[in-house]
Amino acid sequence: MLEDIYIFTDSRSVLTALESKKNEPSIIKEIKNLLKENLNIKMCWVKAHVGITGNKEADRLANSAIDREEIDFNIKPSIMWFKKKLKTLIKYEWLNRWETSLKSRFLFGLMPENSEDRSLGNFYINQILTKHGWFLEHQSRLFAKIANCDCGLGLGTVTHYIYGCLILLKLGRNFSLETLQHLVS
Repeated sequence: MLEDIYIFTDSRSVLTALESKKNEPSIIKEIKNLLKENLNIKMCWVKAHVGITGNKEADRLANSAIDREEIDFNIKPSIMWFKKKLKTLIKYEWLNRWETSLKSRFLFGLMPENSEDRSLGNFYINQILTKHGWFLEHQSRLFAKIANCDCGLGLGTVTHYIYGCLILLKLGRNFSLETLQHLVS
């Protein structure tokens, strides 16, 4: 068995990462595993640039590694890197579908440019935007109900209720596309 080994470092961030329970780069995980397997290895922090013997030489050797053409050690991408990359790919794919899909063109007409900042939590507005909910056209697709509006002028679509339903006009509900666009922007 080896004697106790002390590794001195002036990198407090490395020591903090070794103590952290959060997702960390794979190299930190590997160091943690080595420290667990070899209980006789101790990590110690030393203050930088205060004249500690050997610290200046360690810095010089570390800086000389920058000039090397070959890499001694390949660091695997971290889980956080993969998550960020995956999120970017998912967002790109979603935006591509948003722009090219033949579905949801009504909503696309209201919001051709989409943003993660915009989040609607209103139950009724979401029914209008998605053309789902109490609209007769949607109900007919799901439950084989009659899709004609009671006013007799067309199907019970979102567009019909906004622009041409006599029943809603008589009730005094003056609702325009501009009003809806204002609500979603």
